Amino acid sequence: MIYPELHLAAFHLRTDTEVAPETYFQLPFPRAWREPLTEVAQQEYSGRPQRGRTDAARTYAPWPIASLNATLRAVAADVILTGRFIPKGETEPWIYSTTPVTAKVVERCVRAWIRDAFPHASDEVRARTAQVIRIDEQNWEPQPSDWRTWKPASNGTALPVGGEHTFRLLSHMLAAQLTENGRQLQFGSEARTLYRVPANPGSQVAEVMTWPPFSYTKRGREWPYSLLLTLSVQTIPFQAIPVIHVDVGIRRWVAQPLPRLPFDPTVYFRVNVAWMLEAPHQSASFQVAKLHWRTVQGGTSQPVWRGIVPSILDQVQRATPFPQPADLVARDTKHDAWWRDEIDPVAAIVYSNRMEQSRIPHEVGAGLMPQDRRAVLEQVALMLAPLCQPVANLSRQRFKVAEVAQSPALGMVAVAEEVDEEEDAEGDAPPSVPDPPPTAKVIEQQAQRTALAQALRGQDTLLVWHQTSHMRTILYEALTTLIGPPTQGDERDDEYLWEWRTPELRLRVITRWLAANGSGLTLEAGGGTHVRRRSVGEERADQVAVFLQGTPMQVTEQTPGGVIIEIGGPAAFFPQTADPKDALRMGAGAAHCVSQFIVTVPEGTLEEKEEKSAAARATQAWRDLFRQCGLVKHPPQWRFTVASQPTRLPEPLRYVGVWLINHTAKGSPTGMRYQLPVLVHLSSDRPEVMLTVPGLGQWLPYSTGLLEVLRRARMGEASLNLQRPELIPTFIERTLERDVPGDTLVLVHAQNLRRAWPWLKNTSITPDEVQIGRSRFAIAERPGLRIVRVRSSMDHETPECYGEHPGRTPVGIGFTRGLWRMGTHVFGSTADKPKTFMNLSKDLSKAGPWGKEGRPPAPGSHAWNPSFIEIVLAALQSDDDPWVWAAATHQLRLSAGHFDDALALPLPLHLAKLVEEYVMPFPSHEGALDEDEIIEDEEERSEV
Repeated sequence: MIYPELHLAAFHLRTDTEVAPETYFQLPFPRAWREPLTEVAQQEYSGRPQRGRTDAARTYAPWPIASLNATLRAVAADVILTGRFIPKGETEPWIYSTTPVTAKVVERCVRAWIRDAFPHASDEVRARTAQVIRIDEQNWEPQPSDWRTWKPASNGTALPVGGEHTFRLLSHMLAAQLTENGRQLQFGSEARTLYRVPANPGSQVAEVMTWPPFSYTKRGREWPYSLLLTLSVQTIPFQAIPVIHVDVGIRRWVAQPLPRLPFDPTVYFRVNVAWMLEAPHQSASFQVAKLHWRTVQGGTSQPVWRGIVPSILDQVQRATPFPQPADLVARDTKHDAWWRDEIDPVAAIVYSNRMEQSRIPHEVGAGLMPQDRRAVLEQVALMLAPLCQPVANLSRQRFKVAEVAQSPALGMVAVAEEVDEEEDAEGDAPPSVPDPPPTAKVIEQQAQRTALAQALRGQDTLLVWHQTSHMRTILYEALTTLIGPPTQGDERDDEYLWEWRTPELRLRVITRWLAANGSGLTLEAGGGTHVRRRSVGEERADQVAVFLQGTPMQVTEQTPGGVIIEIGGPAAFFPQTADPKDALRMGAGAAHCVSQFIVTVPEGTLEEKEEKSAAARATQAWRDLFRQCGLVKHPPQWRFTVASQPTRLPEPLRYVGVWLINHTAKGSPTGMRYQLPVLVHLSSDRPEVMLTVPGLGQWLPYSTGLLEVLRRARMGEASLNLQRPELIPTFIERTLERDVPGDTLVLVHAQNLRRAWPWLKNTSITPDEVQIGRSRFAIAERPGLRIVRVRSSMDHETPECYGEHPGRTPVGIGFTRGLWRMGTHVFGSTADKPKTFMNLSKDLSKAGPWGKEGRPPAPGSHAWNPSFIEIVLAALQSDDDPWVWAAATHQLRLSAGHFDDALALPLPLHLAKLVEEYVMPFPSHEGALDEDEIIEDEEERSEV
């Protein structure tokens, strides 16, 4: 079916109805608390083991306010939200509530928090601090609701009159609307109550979840799951009204006993606080805690609470003890219906996809299909009807595209068959795509060999470093499928040599045993975790480099080699710091080799389905290795046609993707703040990928650039870490002006770069002007320059969607690809189903009968939905036709030589982002913060 429209899971605030103004109350952080809390925090951190921290870090005394905020949300039903950070000013709001929360409730929570959050401070200081915790009822300030009042910014984008906090406040007020008076959500034949749940710290979104869970019975066990609604308020450049996105998903719960895991699983809990006289009714919110496996005497491990919220809640005179972690991980739905009971407190462990690596399954598939999503959104629309209305469907941008490129296989100019973007037919269950005729397959292998030879630039040797003969065989078969069978092979001492000697390619692939090089890192006691890991990792890296330098690979800085390394999955290494992957990559880099990893699959342990999955992963491993070598399918060049009028892009046209590798001290694997802008360059007239970063002073071939980034970062070169954000756009501008003349399309990612380059924010973009730092210039002053900003679904900033055909009865809905017009300079991009989901029916449902035959519900099926990518034509030349540049950006998602399906980002951005794999995995100085320290970074707030 062809879908002429795209339905977005998004709403506008109503302007056609009168809604009585609401008043909420806000509480500033009391001034009298600041000095005592600073004192107790300083004593806390000075009393902790230092573990290699710098003097500056030892005196840094933040308050872990996130745990206090979570406690308040758990016990105070009327709290809408709390501030994201430690309030900086005396008037900056801390708590937002529909009614003033009783002073005794707040004071009791804060005192319990002081006892648990600062265990290394003296009893005297903690007691003295607790004595000053007082709140005057008059401190609650009534605030009229101004969330419905927006004004256009200078570029026409919606701007809230109430300030930046309106984004979070409105999301949470709408979540409160969905959960008021015990509202229920119908899913198939069952209904469940909606509750508020916490989103990620610092997020702009609000979440609502159904409870108790739905269930799916299979293999003698109940598999529980809930529906999850994520609400976020967004703006769209140049549009004067905001939109509210409502994403619909599945949250699955662990259904069987958990062994020790290499990561900390999340627990959701809801407590009953009605026993507190000061808290007259129960909070309708869930809260979050983490479990952690701690090694105890004798070398065994036991689960404990990672955060302090459960302990705080136990201290606030609870009538019912908080559940013990050991009891939670022992639950089994075969024998215990814990998930059906309205026990107090309610607690459940979130199922994570990472648990599959520890052989812990869940029989409910992830995600929802269009039919189920539509049914849920219709109910949400009714609940929010007094405040919101659905946005109008988007219309397809109709065009045809033909590929014009040098064919690497035939050495001639080729014009591919025109593809009509309107034609995206699908059936209930499309048949499997048949294998191409032998001649076509041979031509494709010939093309792949030619492209690989161009990427290798004279290098003729690759290495497979394996741990099992089974994976070696799988990798061999995958490679022969890609480039054809070898012309000869040899086996020596259980090591193999595969060799291709064809007109297009001279290549040898050597296989060696990984042996002890793939074992986990052993960290000695003492010192900070990062410091110890660096020492052990450097030693392993040196061993790997020596080994690789002893193999018959003629590699140099100018002609790097490549190695595929078979390694255990995350579950094979405990703790996570034992994973040797980073050390192996560093060692390979020191030996002038790019590296790609593949997880081991022992022979005899796989079912047929898993064998096929292993073969697909092996094929992708080779393609990713080729991508690191710089392979591109062909230079990006197209011809677009609308109403029989062909349109060509300028020739030659340069494409530059800009990505900022941005690690905070808290979130970085290095334990240090890191900012590195990466530029990747492709051209429509050359089949090569080039790369540059600060300090290089030149563009390098992609593989050489990856290894140079790794080498310089390992040496700790300051040029790779631009700590001053204002230097980042300046570096971008100077590089483009110096090295990329002529027609150039620069692609940037909104969520990734807008903090460093504020002009990219929604309220700052102006299509005819560009601002970099303090410099502002008309785009006409830079002939040939175009800038396109893409925005992805990160942080729910773009909506979920599905195709819709209103002319059908009933209305047809399903998957669709295409380019969708949102405005003159704003478009949306969606792509086809990936090959792994080709047989997935658009009509499938987890809730009720589906398909023409009325098939039973299928909760066990994994869903797929297209990712909606927003394309903003941030700066174009005066005679440019906007849709053409949007179409080119859309086509760049379909142009990867290493991937059959559409990319999440346009190709130059995709390649620039993947440079992050080669950023130094260990800190370059002794002052890195230990990963066990509870330090809260106060990141600057980003505009949505």
